[in-house]
Amino acid sequence: MYDSVIIGTGPAGLSAALNLKTYKKDFIWFGSKNLSEKVQKAEKITNYPGFPQISGQELFERFDAHRRTAGIDITEKTVTNIMPAGNGFMVLADNEMYEARTLILCMGVMSAKQLDREDELLGKRLSYCATCDGMFYKDKRIAVICNDKKYEHEVKYLADLAAEVLYFPAYNDSEIELPNVKISKDAPIALIGDSFVEGITLRSGKTESVDGVFCLRNAIAPSKLMPQLEIENGHILVDRAQQTNVAGCFAAGDCTGRPYQYTKAVGEGNVAAHSCIQYLSKYSIFLESRNQFYNLFDSISTLTHAVDTLTDNCIIGITANEERCQKLLLKHGLMKEKQLDVVLDPYAMTEAATKKSKAKVG
Repeated sequence: MYDSVIIGTGPAGLSAALNLKTYKKDFIWFGSKNLSEKVQKAEKITNYPGFPQISGQELFERFDAHRRTAGIDITEKTVTNIMPAGNGFMVLADNEMYEARTLILCMGVMSAKQLDREDELLGKRLSYCATCDGMFYKDKRIAVICNDKKYEHEVKYLADLAAEVLYFPAYNDSEIELPNVKISKDAPIALIGDSFVEGITLRSGKTESVDGVFCLRNAIAPSKLMPQLEIENGHILVDRAQQTNVAGCFAAGDCTGRPYQYTKAVGEGNVAAHSCIQYLSKYSIFLESRNQFYNLFDSISTLTHAVDTLTDNCIIGITANEERCQKLLLKHGLMKEKQLDVVLDPYAMTEAATKKSKAKVG
């Protein structure tokens, strides 16, 4: 189990990763090795302290050099689901499950417009993960919406399974050339169906009947990744410690709201990482206390068994040698013979106890 999972490789994610690395935490960082396309495409950045008039490309190069110097790796997998589990989280990325005690969300804001009724029909023949759900559409007719060329290997995977693929790339240089893939320059705007997806409506007004729809995007809305999150106006609600409403889950950067500024994102990433570290410290204290309780109860259990064993093996079934005891007591002058007779007389002992009890009552 990792100490933390960071999702998103923009300025907030980088800031969080650098701080967790400094404190020697064991974490995995999901995103792109290009870090942030938004940063790279910026012509000039004038409000980043210490770097007046720096270009986005130059800032990216400095970010990446810092990451490499710190020895931090990026796992280029797409996270499609997050589930709180016990005292941590289960994170699904490219059909593989990862477990962590804490979570830092730094995925920015979604630029791709959602389909009409997408929220309502998610999981009802609408999927964000080709490798997770593709096998359910063998020999079916499906629609695939893709906003990044890097996901075309998933389109090919789906084409190997489905009978026909209606493909809607958000770019013009698709490299898909397969007989059962029909590339369209039209764009889906809405889903059709009552209890599950039955078709799509295109911008042109045309409709297509399909058995399922796959949306392959760079980012998935936080509310889709983890429905337990509290969202307001499309942003994750956090407090000043960047803590969300879910214990152990923190968020930073554009996903927490405006202003969408690099400096704001870096600061929030730093705060989120330190809050995460404090949370992990409390978690360690909790585990230590729990282990102490477990050890205490284990010791009590062991002692109970030891007493039982002693009783079974050393007490039950053993009878004192009365004659031998009498001889030893008399021999060493510990008792006189008349005293010994009284001690060994059950009637005398009972009578004495009865008289004593009556005296107390009177």
